[in-house]
Amino acid sequence: MNMHFILLSLLFVFSCNMNSITEINEEIDPIKLNYLALGDNYTIGERVGEEERCSFQLINSKFTKPHKVGNYKIIAITGWTTRNLLDAMDNVDLKVGDYDFMTLLIGVNNQFQGKPISQYETEYTDLMDRVISLLNADANVEKLIVASTMMG
Repeated sequence: MNMHFILLSLLFVFSCNMNSITEINEEIDPIKLNYLALGDNYTIGERVGEEERCSFQLINSKFTKPHKVGNYKIIAITGWTTRNLLDAMDNVDLKVGDYDFMTLLIGVNNQFQGKPISQYETEYTDLMDRVISLLNADANVEKLIVASTMMG
């Protein structure tokens, strides 16, 4: 997978998402949102409290639909590469349809640890396939946000 394609895809996802943003409307009843955050140190929020983590702030922002936090899970460790995340997902019981919304932020440690870009491309594709499968093949912009932090 070409890195330019990934970056262009991300720009498309984020630009499309801007059209679907709904600000909080006090008249709408909140919905329960089960959220899975996958990634590395950027996901886990190294040395910050849970409420300061990007993933927690995202789910509680004015840019999401009114909601109540349902199941909220983070699978991320500082220093993880795409391989580490794939291995961790193999060891956790994740079921199709358990999560309504997911984020995937991974790649900077592949680069930092000198992993080949070809390995990253293969493993990132595997991660995307797994995430889309967990979303029951419904990876629209309202259910999935991905960000590649690998520079090519």
